[in-house]
Amino acid sequence: MEHCKNPWKDNCNNENIKLYIQKNGENLPICQQCWIKIADQEQEWWKRMENFSANSAKSYIGKNVNLHLKDGAVIINVELTRIHKGVGKNSLIEYTAAKKRRATRIPLRNIAWAEMLNRNIMKISHPKCS
Repeated sequence: MEHCKNPWKDNCNNENIKLYIQKNGENLPICQQCWIKIADQEQEWWKRMENFSANSAKSYIGKNVNLHLKDGAVIINVELTRIHKGVGKNSLIEYTAAKKRRATRIPLRNIAWAEMLNRNIMKISHPKCS
């Protein structure tokens, strides 16, 4: 049976796993008690995670996301299309904006995290509905 591997709490051996978080490409099991403490903290827990990596970016290729940048800006509703591998942290993420075919690239090191969007919700807004 696996036990909790909370990266912010040493020696938690609880086996009541609630969810998994990914850190440095590794899926870490988090128990119910640790998750409650993480979720209740004032500081948003995902901002304490390691940098957005090429491994985590791969799971968003072909999906619509909001890209949250380290400077606080948000690039909204873009589709991640490709990762251009560089040396070290010099990789680039390529994305296209809605209704535009031209791709834009941003350094991976500038991205804090990505928020996946539900495209079905966006389809609701229609000129006849307003």
